[in-house]
Amino acid sequence: MGLSALPAQKHAERQPAWPTLRHSRAHRWLALSLALIALTAAVYLAVLTYAIDSHALTIRHWFKSEQYPALTKLSDTQQQLQELSDRLPPYAEGHLALAKLYAMQATFSQYPQQKRQEMLAAAQAEINLARGLQPSHYDALSLQVWLDWQRNLPLFERLSALRLALQQGALEKSAQWILGPVIVDEWPALPADIQQQSGPLIRSMLAEESSRVRILNAMYESRSFAPFTRFSPNRATSVLLQTLHAIYVTPTLR
Repeated sequence: MGLSALPAQKHAERQPAWPTLRHSRAHRWLALSLALIALTAAVYLAVLTYAIDSHALTIRHWFKSEQYPALTKLSDTQQQLQELSDRLPPYAEGHLALAKLYAMQATFSQYPQQKRQEMLAAAQAEINLARGLQPSHYDALSLQVWLDWQRNLPLFERLSALRLALQQGALEKSAQWILGPVIVDEWPALPADIQQQSGPLIRSMLAEESSRVRILNAMYESRSFAPFTRFSPNRATSVLLQTLHAIYVTPTLR
């Protein structure tokens, strides 16, 4: 009788293994479910980020070329980009793209002055958000300088932003494209330290074929070539600046 009770005793001892096995399987299923949720969320965010970056690339081209599409196109793009941004965690590139869209819309004469001011204020709000996420973002800093210039703020209010933008992005091509015309336009009134600080930017733009035309156009608009010869990257460019000065500036002085 003692021997016959042994198997039952062993069976009873093995019983606790079944709940343990079910518990282990439940943990694995939970871990797998969480992993799938995380993967789905990551893919979703990646798709949204790609869509925003695609819009930002198009907007950057419009802004850089200064060839804006129709106002309705800008407005539709702004709405699409805003909807995408609302679904994502805060993203600096999205805010910068929206700032540029608002700034571009503010240039359209179809809008009354009050509406244009509202657009510029909206652009400022988006820049603030971008800088809050990335305080040293050189594109946000240069865009701030450009926006202040467009809003005709007094120069003394704009100097700190200009200094910071030059410190962070003087040799960045996208920043140069924005800052170059502002610096040339304001040149006579700029303090000596900012003029000196602008030297590498001007030299770089004069040396680069892709940006030379832009900086020369800014000099033509301001009828100011001679002050920038000291930043010329080579003799040929110095001669070009002197020639342009002789053609467009000297005759008006007679």
